[in-house]
Amino acid sequence: MLATAAPATCRRETWLTITLDARRTPAVIRAAGSGDTGACRVLEQQIRALRPLLAGAGITVTRWLDVPELAEVIRTGFDPHATPLLDQRRALAATQLDRGEQPAVPAGLDPALAGPAAAHTSWSSYRHDGAFSVTYAIHAWPLSPVYATALAALLADATHRRSFSFIIEPLGPRAAQKAVMVERTKREVGIRLRARTGQAVSASEQVALERAAAQDAE
Repeated sequence: MLATAAPATCRRETWLTITLDARRTPAVIRAAGSGDTGACRVLEQQIRALRPLLAGAGITVTRWLDVPELAEVIRTGFDPHATPLLDQRRALAATQLDRGEQPAVPAGLDPALAGPAAAHTSWSSYRHDGAFSVTYAIHAWPLSPVYATALAALLADATHRRSFSFIIEPLGPRAAQKAVMVERTKREVGIRLRARTGQAVSASEQVALERAAAQDAE
């Protein structure tokens, strides 16, 4: 989608973030040593198991960010105008390392400087340092087929900085099966009720039932 919708002059960066909810995995964390240490071990195990799955999906992880690099990513999100300076610092540090020298100023950023220096929240926007942010959220999948260019108006703008977040929360086998059965039952009952009362069944409703049935079969 980005390859076809975004101009070639746009700078595109893709970050994969994996989080662990300690409230949902207390037993696993205790078995790994409890506390932050146990949580880090569990998260490391999950990341290691996720690598081949990502590769199978065609997603190549080039490297994992260290703490200063993560702080830099957060900082440039709050202050996009700092990006050129941090890029120059990174390039200079890489050049010095190639020469066998110790960088005078290391790449990345101190985590204490990651957040905004100042911020203000209004009804429709969020001001942070020298930039403004407006957020749009999509809470459900489209009911009808859409093309990849549907988001071109947001992704193809070369004037403003955009951040597109795609959040996936995996479910356990039991919870996933329950969710599929609830969705399938709801669709089947709705279609039967419409047929019994002589109402027409929309194509989107029929497609949703077929999708739920296919998920149940999987």
